[in-house]
Parts: sequence; C-alpha cells; structure tokens
Amino acid sequence: MLTGGAIWFRAWRSPAGVAAAAATVLVAAYAIWVLATPFDPTVEQVLSSLLLILLDLSVLGFGLWLATRTNADRRLKRSWILIGLAYLSYAIGEVIWFEYESVLHLSPFPSAADLFYLLYYPLLLLGILSLPFAPTDREGSTVMWLDLAIVLSASAMLTWFFLVAPRWVPGQTDWASIISIAYPVGDLFIMAGVVALIMRDVEWVQRGVMFFLALGIFLMTIPDGLFAYYENFKIPYSMPHLNILWMASSACVLVALFRQLATVGDLPARPMARARPIQLLRVWLPYVATALGLGLLMLVTIFTSLAPAMYVRGTVQGALVLVALVLLRQYVVLRENIRLRLSTQRLAVTDDLTGVYNRRYLSEALEREIYRAERYGHPFSILLFDLDGFKQLNDTHGHLVGDDALRSLAHLILHQVRRVDILARFGGDEFALVLPETDAAGAAAVERKIKSSVNARDVRGQRLSISAGIAVFRPGVSSDALFHEADMALYRDKGRPALASPAPEPAKTDR
Repeated sequence: MLTGGAIWFRAWRSPAGVAAAAATVLVAAYAIWVLATPFDPTVEQVLSSLLLILLDLSVLGFGLWLATRTNADRRLKRSWILIGLAYLSYAIGEVIWFEYESVLHLSPFPSAADLFYLLYYPLLLLGILSLPFAPTDREGSTVMWLDLAIVLSASAMLTWFFLVAPRWVPGQTDWASIISIAYPVGDLFIMAGVVALIMRDVEWVQRGVMFFLALGIFLMTIPDGLFAYYENFKIPYSMPHLNILWMASSACVLVALFRQLATVGDLPARPMARARPIQLLRVWLPYVATALGLGLLMLVTIFTSLAPAMYVRGTVQGALVLVALVLLRQYVVLRENIRLRLSTQRLAVTDDLTGVYNRRYLSEALEREIYRAERYGHPFSILLFDLDGFKQLNDTHGHLVGDDALRSLAHLILHQVRRVDILARFGGDEFALVLPETDAAGAAAVERKIKSSVNARDVRGQRLSISAGIAVFRPGVSSDALFHEADMALYRDKGRPALASPAPEPAKTDR
C-alpha cells in the first residue's frame, strides 16, 4: 500500500502535475530574469504574452480533460469547464493585447482586449460558485451571505475612496477609468465566491483546491488594483512587474486544477472525508472587514478639511451600510444561539425515544413538589405505569415495534392529563406521573381514565394494557420512599408479589 508521500510523488508525474511544476518553474525563471537582470523590452513583451497565453490555455486544456473523466462529479465537470472558458477568454484578450502592443504598436488600453479580459470574471465566478460543497441550513447560509456582503461593502468603501472618487468628483470619469476600475471590482466578487466555498463544509481534498484558487485570485487582485490605480492617476509603472503576479495567479489556478485532477483519478490525495468548516474565517472575517471600513471612515473624518464632500459622503454611506449588515448578522447569530441553547436545554431533560421528560428532570421536579407540599400543605400524588407484556411484544415483533408501543403509551397519557402534570419515562417500559394538587381519590380517577384510554389501543394485533401504582405524599416522606410505595402498588396491580426490599427511611425535616 502506498503512503501519502508516494501517492503525491506519482501524482506529480502525471501530465497535470508536470504542467503545474513546469508552470511554477517558468514563472520563477521569468521573475528572476525581470527583477535581477537587464532585459530587452521588446523581447519581454513577446515572452510575457506567450507565457500568459500558455498558462491560460493550460488551465483550459486540463479543465476540459477533467470534464472527460468518467469518475468525476457532474457539478465538478461543469465548474472546471466554466473556469477553463474563463481562462480561454483571458488568453484571447492577451492575444489581442499582444497584437496592439507588439504588432500594431498601438496603446492596448482601452481596446477590444478589455472585453475578453472582463468576460473572464463572470465566467470564473460562475465556475467557482458551482463547485460542489455540502449544503448548509438556512441560518448558516444567511450568515455566510451577510459575511460576504460585509466584506464587499468594506471593499467597496476602499474602492470608492482610492479609485472611484478621485476621478468621479473632479468630473474626469471616462471609459478608461471605468474599465480599469472594473478589474479589481471583478476580483473582489470572485474572491468573495472563493471565501464562500472555503467557509462551507467541503471535503479535505477540496481544501487544497480552494486554497490555491484563493491564492490565485488574491495574486490577480494585487496587479489589477495597481493597474487601475496607475491608469487612473496617470502614474508611470512597470508592466513586467505586474506580469509576474498575473503569471503567478494563473500558475496557482493550474496547481489547483492539478490537485483537483488528483482527487478524481486513481491517485487520491487523501480519503474523501468531510471536513469541518473553517471557523476562523466565520468568526474573524466580517470583523476584520468592518474594522477596515470603519478605520477608513475615521481617517476620512480626521482629514475632512482636506477631502471633498463627495469623498466623505460616499464613505459615510458605505459605513452606514456596513454597520447595518453587521447588526443584522449579529441578530441572526444571536437568534440561532438562543435557539440552540433552548434546544440543548430541552434535550437535557427529555427522553429521546418518547419525547416526555427523563428521569433526571423527574427527580428535580419531585423534589420541588415535596418542598412546596411541605411548605404550603398542598397534596400531590405520583403514579407509576408499566406496560404489560412488553418483553413478549419485543420478542414477537422486534424492538422497533416495542419502541412504537412506548411512544404510543406516552402520547396517550399526555392527552389524558393536565398541563401542570409532569410525565417522565422512569426507565424501560415504566412511566412516572406527578400530579400536583391531587389527593388519593383524584389520582385513582386519573389512573382509571388512563387505563381506559390505553386498553382501547392495540399494536400489531396485540392489545395494550398497563398496570399502575399510586403513592400519595405525606409530610416527612422522601422521594425515594414515594417511588418505593408506588412501585409496591404497581406490583400488586400486576397480581404479583412485591419485591422484598426494605422501604426507604422517611426524610428528616427541619422543625
């Protein structure tokens, strides 16, 4: 049996592994060449365009290859086809950019290349959001979308203040500005889609895929944002330095695709076990985004005299939206926490099978009734019920039928008693009923009514019947003594001799 290291060694020798390793080496070599050595700009233009096109087409090729794998999930195939088409669109844009820049010697921005560059973002977003993940409940989905809205709101504030407002306020907005700003905005939406998947329940093998996808989008966001900033403010910049990040982004997506191919081939990276969500992202991500947004608002208000009114107005409006989203998120989380706390409290005192109270709650409730009865002199009684022939019913029809009989018995008793009466499963097929403000005559009447209701029912052709025992509280009697007395009465009702066990001593009371 191969170890995890041996499996990954074989996986790296697959075509996708070789392509991912080669892409990493090529990007590293290009970065060293650009950063550490003098280079010919004309050669760099050709080489960078060829490398970007090659990387993008590699993502397309291996994405289509994954779609041909018969053992791949249908949703997975669709996702990587969309991601591959996104990189095909980007490759077409790079071809057009190369033609304008190196062949026609014209400015490639803005040009037809931007149409295909921008088409990359919706295709990639659709591909990422259609990746398979474990479904979440309604509250979890609501919190996730609110978290994403918080992140996008904070990002929109930063985009407004640093990119949009400087061009919008002076009235200098043009198509070049709009297109340049569209790139980082598209990156933010795609990053939000990746975060949405990482924050959900995905398999362990998908975590690596998500990580490299997120890293690739993050590396794409940096040069896109710098490009928009440089173009908007007409700042000279070095395109090769941005090309390094764009190439690294495509290489990361190619590594993610390689890991994805390894999980659907004959070389799984690790068992397909369901992983828990990344709680760190769920806890900290919205608050980090909120801190960034409100921090920007604080800086704007400090330097209000230096910033135009439109800067402040847009930032304040974004901060109000941000605060509203955070408050709504906290309300949803608080409501869910309250629901979970109440559910936990209910489960702690409830019998799983029948839905009535369990023995723990019965003991606590009985002690409260004893205290109340001794303090105020009010009567109360307890009844013990036992399902006759329960062992025979289990042996004849099975334990599932026996469970149905117990649930039916609990349901019938609940419909014959008051709201203040406390019904609990005492153990096995025995139930205990605490009757506040009830003397011996009242308890006997309740016993007859319950027996009459139960005796009219049958399970699998076998008529149900119960035996019952009554115990009435007397001052100085402990809860154990009451149960013992009711148990003795129950055995007498069955027509069998009571167990020869000594009665518990009376409880000592303070005089």
